[in-house]
Amino acid sequence: MPKKLKKTGKQSGDLFPDSSTLNRLRDHDRKLETEIAHKIGELFQAAKLDLTTLPDGGRARPGDLLFKRTDFGQERRYIIDCVQEINPATVKRAYEDFRYSLDMYKRQDFDEYWLVGARSVGNPMRKRPENDRRFRALDLKELEALLAVPKPKKNKANTRVGKAVLANEKEINLAIDALVLQIDARLEVLNAERPNSADARARVAAEISVFERMKAEVERIRELVASFKKGKAPEQEIVKATKTFRQGVEQWWTNKSDDILNSTAKSAVLVSSIGLLAMMKADSVAAITAVAAVVNGGAITQKAKQIGKAVKRIAKRTFVSGDDGAVQ
Repeated sequence: MPKKLKKTGKQSGDLFPDSSTLNRLRDHDRKLETEIAHKIGELFQAAKLDLTTLPDGGRARPGDLLFKRTDFGQERRYIIDCVQEINPATVKRAYEDFRYSLDMYKRQDFDEYWLVGARSVGNPMRKRPENDRRFRALDLKELEALLAVPKPKKNKANTRVGKAVLANEKEINLAIDALVLQIDARLEVLNAERPNSADARARVAAEISVFERMKAEVERIRELVASFKKGKAPEQEIVKATKTFRQGVEQWWTNKSDDILNSTAKSAVLVSSIGLLAMMKADSVAAITAVAAVVNGGAITQKAKQIGKAVKRIAKRTFVSGDDGAVQ
């Protein structure tokens, strides 16, 4: 029977790496985990979230990174442990460390523990062992999907007003700015008046009320234009606001047409108001042409009825008579 060969030191070294080899392997692992931590940092930076590097806390306080966020007014803390890969062994080890840290300290200083690896290998055990909601295992692709900032949906419009807002936002805002300046100038004049009679005071108060209402309505339209453009306001809200403003202009003309036609300032407000409605596809070109002809040509008496009809056509040609204020 042949004698058994004795294992030499060299053979033993091949089977059991010496301390220098182990140190090199550990250094290599640390380097890879540092690279993973850097990639994780880039993902958080893209998501506009701040990360903090944690000192080595041993098994009692596992984790390499920390990030915080506020949910419903309370701060939540997330510990991230970086590993090369997610596999049954790393998940088991991380979960044991996670449970050990909870058992060691009665006061928990984090809300969730995330094990993040460059990739998932094989079929790791459940990524939430024991269905523990405080523990989660993710690879970089899953983390990227979790942190991805959702792209704003492209806003679509179904009505004439909505489509005009999307196409003419800047022009509409400029028209509103000009109209507000005209209204403010008129309000300044009215507020400076000191009528003696009760009738005159009532007239001034009523006129101030009209212009203040008109200003509030166009500023509301401006707010809704910005919100609708960003997808934060429903289209029907801006349709409703535009319809309300159009009805106010029509009522103002119906009740005070003589005053408007005999006042350059009021005529200018009327023209600007209908110009704004034109940009929002809520009027007709005939209305603008008629008003401009009156203001510039001075044909007040002859054009009065034409202007009234033109303004009223805004409602008939643009808005449906139903309660929802939808636009044709």
